[in-house]
Amino acid sequence: MATALEYTAEQLNYYRICYVVTDVLTEGLRIIFKQEWDNRYWRTWGEWKDQPNNGLDFCNGESLRNRSRNARLLITMKNGDTAEWDCTMLFYAILNSDCINGLNPTVRSHVNDLRKLRNEDFAHMPRGHLSEKDFQRVILKVKNAFLLLEFASYGPLRLQNLFYHTGLKITAFRY
Repeated sequence: MATALEYTAEQLNYYRICYVVTDVLTEGLRIIFKQEWDNRYWRTWGEWKDQPNNGLDFCNGESLRNRSRNARLLITMKNGDTAEWDCTMLFYAILNSDCINGLNPTVRSHVNDLRKLRNEDFAHMPRGHLSEKDFQRVILKVKNAFLLLEFASYGPLRLQNLFYHTGLKITAFRY
């Protein structure tokens, strides 16, 4: 009979941040991208509906330079289904694409803060451990960014009971 894995509190904190970054953050970025797209193109190319024609419109709206530089990302993005886009693709689309040029400086700043958080507190960590203090700091950053981006009803506030996995002893966030 297999025994349940025991994780340290620091490992669980890191796994929770993995969940926040890969699921919650990307969903928030999808919402931002679609809102920005719709605000710009609903009259010309139409609302973003996660259809292939949306992806082609996006790719066709990119400069040759961006198409060349981001060819690897655009292979997936041209399909138009934002559910298939990862953080890198979403950050590119929102912060650096030609299509979402002229982003509101406040939105740009908060999305860029989330990008930095993803890179510094998740993607480039030397080990899969995060102290309780650092975990709370990261969650607070995400909460604040979402609140400032008008996602008060989404994100970390709803995460309290969402982290459950067989064999894990702790199943809820503590605030």
